[in-house]
Amino acid sequence: MRILAFAAVLFSVTVLWAPRAADAFHYLEHSYFTDKACGTAQRILGERLLTEPDNDALASRYLALAVVCPNTWTPPYCDGGWKRVEANVNRLPSDDRDDVAITLGDFAALPDHISNYGPVSGLPGAAKQRVGLVERVFAWVSSEPRGAGGIIGDVAEDACETDPPVDWNRIETRLNDYLAKAVAGESPRAVPQSRLSPLSRAPVNQGPQDPSGPYSFDNPHFLDLVLRDNHHFGDHAYGAWLGFHTTAAEVAARSCEANFAFDADFMEEAAAELPAWKDVAWDELAPSALAGQGCAVLRERVRARLVEWRDRTPVKRWEPVRHRLARFADPRQAEHTVEEINAVVSAVMALALEGSGLHFLQDGLASGHMRAITSRRPLGDRRFDHDYDSREGVVAVVETSAGHFPTVAF
Repeated sequence: MRILAFAAVLFSVTVLWAPRAADAFHYLEHSYFTDKACGTAQRILGERLLTEPDNDALASRYLALAVVCPNTWTPPYCDGGWKRVEANVNRLPSDDRDDVAITLGDFAALPDHISNYGPVSGLPGAAKQRVGLVERVFAWVSSEPRGAGGIIGDVAEDACETDPPVDWNRIETRLNDYLAKAVAGESPRAVPQSRLSPLSRAPVNQGPQDPSGPYSFDNPHFLDLVLRDNHHFGDHAYGAWLGFHTTAAEVAARSCEANFAFDADFMEEAAAELPAWKDVAWDELAPSALAGQGCAVLRERVRARLVEWRDRTPVKRWEPVRHRLARFADPRQAEHTVEEINAVVSAVMALALEGSGLHFLQDGLASGHMRAITSRRPLGDRRFDHDYDSREGVVAVVETSAGHFPTVAF
């Protein structure tokens, strides 16, 4: 989890320090930069696993990222106004060009649009949420290839509808250049003083000016959340991320059975067409039996997704876990892989929370969230401050372990 957050900060700060004109776009920055962080975190873990192949804790994290990270970055992230990358959360039918697949990056965009993240046992307020993000993740993992659907699908679809289109190749080149230097231990490069003057800033290439109208049509709950969004601003944003992050770390460390809070109806749907569970009377199971059988179903669904991932991605991506995937694909090894896959199931649950938390970590680095004070002020005033600082930029000091750096944030 810490590696994922580290990668997300690197991507966000890279944009803050960019010396040329920045691209401005709503919500897509959350999904795109989180997915880049996802791939980078997985690469870092993979390099460690090559030297520590029997490290079960590293392997469970790596394999959970295999479920939620984009499989590849070709075709481009956005193409023709549509998001084109796919992960193994849900996949699109091969002939579907008019829908969207979900990746970890979409989780990071959703805290502006949803408030239910469960169900997860032991989390106050989340344990009894019948329809939450964790449930949706396992509903997708348990289904045939299809679009995300619903409000979540609408939000993810809108993210790539920017005008003019973002120059992804240029952004990715700059990100990779910065990351190479950061991983090598070089100190981040400060913005030249001449660029800190408001008289010398380059204009921002504007994307959609105001998403409130379109998103209100997609999600009637959107404006309710905007009215109660103090935790997206200033110091509160960091605190919100820290809450998600520590909760995700706890969930990842527990067994599937300890996290399990799905009801019988959901598990009956999740187990549909799995022969081993066709005769289970889900609504007659005691809670402990429901958790035991339910986690067995979730393990089977995740196991199948991981075997698909091996078959759909380049060898270098799954080489660090080659021997584990060989066991997962062998029915004779089923009894010996329960504990391994159980840990991956919990880690996938945790990533639904960690990915959502990254929204707030990224908000804390956005200019429109640094100075705007949102409590006890009219919505119009709050939105003016947010939009003005986002458009004009804010000179700020980013504090990192490598030092303090003046920057122009957008």
